Amino acid sequence: MIELFPIDANDSILEADLDGRTFYIGFSWNETAQAWTLSLRDLRGELLSSSIACVPFWPLLWQIRHPSHPPGELFVYLRDGAVLDREAFVRGDANVIYFEAAEMEEMQAA
Repeated sequence: MIELFPIDANDSILEADLDGRTFYIGFSWNETAQAWTLSLRDLRGELLSSSIACVPFWPLLWQIRHPSHPPGELFVYLRDGAVLDREAFVRGDANVIYFEAAEMEEMQAA
């Protein structure tokens, strides 16, 4: 399990080693929609996926599986009673977790 920490910015990019491969994960706040989205880039900076809605407690990569993507899964977790607003990550009300492929297999087998 890897916890990712978006910074206090409307748009930011994090470098993360996910299942042994480096990816760039972009976090973008859409003021009009009042929602966070993710983008995913490979080590060369090539865009793999964009506009992935950050839906709490939902597997974010599930519907866009591709060999170029990380084999595990990204989730946004939200503290009970909290709202996924612009400051949720900074306040600590929300966090982003990547479960490696082996961890996902263990959870699915249980």
